[in-house]
Parts: sequence; structure tokens; C-alpha cells
Amino acid sequence: MAIARLDEIAVPLKKTAAAFRPGTTPPLEARVKVNVRTRAGGTEELEFVIDSGAGVTSIPWATAVSWGIPIGTTRVTSSHTTFQGRVAIDTWRHQVEIEFVGLPGKWFVFDCQFPDVTTTVPCILGIGGDVLRHLTIALDGTPQPPHADYGFARITVVDPAHSLSPSP
Repeated sequence: MAIARLDEIAVPLKKTAAAFRPGTTPPLEARVKVNVRTRAGGTEELEFVIDSGAGVTSIPWATAVSWGIPIGTTRVTSSHTTFQGRVAIDTWRHQVEIEFVGLPGKWFVFDCQFPDVTTTVPCILGIGGDVLRHLTIALDGTPQPPHADYGFARITVVDPAHSLSPSP
């Protein structure tokens, strides 16, 4: 297992279920566990996929509602092109307060969208401006068996002084 600094966590890269061409490196993903602050002031542990193509963090609306995560009142309907064609999606916009499991006591507030999509859609840690103001996310493809056959995603706190104190 890789040795991480106190302000860094290393998340193993794993093969995704996505199809790929035989003989090539399979598509990889990193999933990171975070504690998310709820309306009641408690926390719920959720798993997020780190998505370098997403400009904003997102949690499916139904997931947020079922766990008591505040979603705000700002709702927009937007049109998106998917493999199924054009679809209209209702999305709520708010901020989410999270603490990475493995970085106890370091809380961050990120802009978040809560799309009304199926709950089989994963929570996404996008790398929009608010995330990259606080974190560096680097992919290290050096295999480190048996836990990281494809390497790690390293999440490092840019300036530990800028993380929030835990809410009382």
C-alpha cells in the first residue's frame, strides 16, 4: 500500500465495467469515500467517483433526499444529449459539506448539483474550480499489487489551513 502524507489519501484505480478494446488498458476509475453533512447536523458516508470530465460535483436527488442531505431550493431544468438522445433533467443546485474518509477533521464545501436521475447513477466528485481550489488530484499509474494493480489517484489538500473546522 502506498504511504500517504497526513494531508493526502491514495485511492486505488480499478477497472470499470465499461467496454474496452482487448489488448488495451481498460478504462479505470477511482472511488473515494466521503462523509457528507446532513440537514440534522450528522453525517452519512457516501462513495464518489472521481470524474476528471465533470465540472461540478453531483449527488443524485433521490440519494440526497433519502440521506437527509440539504439540496437547496434553486431548481433548473436543462437539456442534455445522452446516448439515448436529448433529455430534460431537473437539477437542484446547492453546496455540500464533505470530509474525506482518511482525512479526518478536514471539511470542505463544494458547489453541488442534485440531478433528478436514477439512483444507480453514482455520486460524482467533479474537478470544477471549487474542488481544485482546495485539492490536487493526481493519477499515478504505477502498479502496486495486491491493492492497486493499476496505480492510485492521490488526493492532496492544497492548503490544510483552508479546510473548515467540523461543525459543532
